[in-house]
Order: sequence, then structure tokens, then C-alpha cells
Amino acid sequence: MMKSTNEFIAAADKVRRAGGHFFTFDGIEYRIHDEPDGSIRVESSYTAEQWAREVAEAEAIRLAEQVRDGTMTQDQADAYLREVEGLMRRSKPPA
Repeated sequence: MMKSTNEFIAAADKVRRAGGHFFTFDGIEYRIHDEPDGSIRVESSYTAEQWAREVAEAEAIRLAEQVRDGTMTQDQADAYLREVEGLMRRSKPPA
């Protein structure tokens, strides 16, 4: 179950007051940045590279099933996976 915005803010505040800069909330790691005005900014630590790798891994699993079923050759799967990896490197992860 997804937690509320208030719980997210409370978690970030608690970690920052304890001197921390990283915390995990609902399975996602976040980084806390100190702003010049004394406020904090929180952003996901999930990088574009992590996202691209996860998409490519999921596609590789899906393609392996198609190769086993005979609906695609290994060469076709490899070519498709190279294309997906190239697209992911040029894309941004979902916000």
C-alpha cells in the first residue's frame, strides 16, 4: 500500500534531523539535499542507468521465452535487445 505524502515528508524530515542524506520510502531510495535557504529538497536516487538496465533485463526475459517457444530466433532477439538498450540510454526514467 502506498503511503501518504505526509508520511513521506515526516520520514525525510526525521532522517535529515538525524544527519542523514539517504532514506528508503515505499521501496524507493531518496536523497536529501540541503538548500541555501535552510529547506530541503528530496529526489529519487533511481538513476537513468538503473532504469535502462531494469527495462533491458525485463525485455531479455520476455525475449528468451519467445526464443524458447520458437516465435523468434536468437539473432532476432539479440538485435531487438540492442535496439531497446540504445533507446533506453537516450531516454529518461519515469518521474
